[in-house]
Amino acid sequence: MVKKIIILASGKGTRMENITDGNSKEMLIFNGKTMISLAIEEALSAGFSEIGIVTNKDKTDLNNFLLEEKRKGLPITLIIEEKQVNLITSIQFAEDFISGENFGMIFPDMLILGKDSGMSQLVSAFNQIKKPLIGLIKPEEYLGKTWYFEGEKISDKLAKVNGIVRDSKSGFRFFPRYILPSNSLSIINSLEKADSEVPLLEYLMKKEGLYGVFLKGDPIDVGIPLGYIKAKNILK
Repeated sequence: MVKKIIILASGKGTRMENITDGNSKEMLIFNGKTMISLAIEEALSAGFSEIGIVTNKDKTDLNNFLLEEKRKGLPITLIIEEKQVNLITSIQFAEDFISGENFGMIFPDMLILGKDSGMSQLVSAFNQIKKPLIGLIKPEEYLGKTWYFEGEKISDKLAKVNGIVRDSKSGFRFFPRYILPSNSLSIINSLEKADSEVPLLEYLMKKEGLYGVFLKGDPIDVGIPLGYIKAKNILK
């Protein structure tokens, strides 16, 4: 069983500056709940019992909110970077929290709305195959740019990833829900000039096997204005 999960909330949110008005994008409200609260709920619903949230010191509104949620009893560990450099440094900053265990990972500005949360679907698959996992979805207009996968479909729910590309005939793109192995930090620390999760995923794909879970639900990137407006209309 995977107990730990990290939620990466250290980014600047530059795509949403006209909407956030200087506040942290993770504090945007959807039907009475903040974006970060939706990510925490997703983690809890999937059975994770330890939640590490990586932020930075300039996000005082978010940090104060999370400290209050922790005081209410939520199993939160607040991990505050001095300054975010890139996604990889945020993961490295959580190394002590991860502490050599398998772990989940969520980008809170990417929502998937449906009966079962994205992480719940990944946990179900991990319990069966015990391999590194990433979410897969069909691309649509309410999503920003990302990577696509090339590989072989194993079942209606699962695929083996054989390639990571910017454009793919497979028709499926990566969606940032992950279950990663205990040696991920060692791999990251051995990579040169890694600034995203892609070099880690490529290493896992070649050395350990990387699998994708076809996620059910309505995916929305609420870190871009178009997706934010759609989510606000749905989550009324």
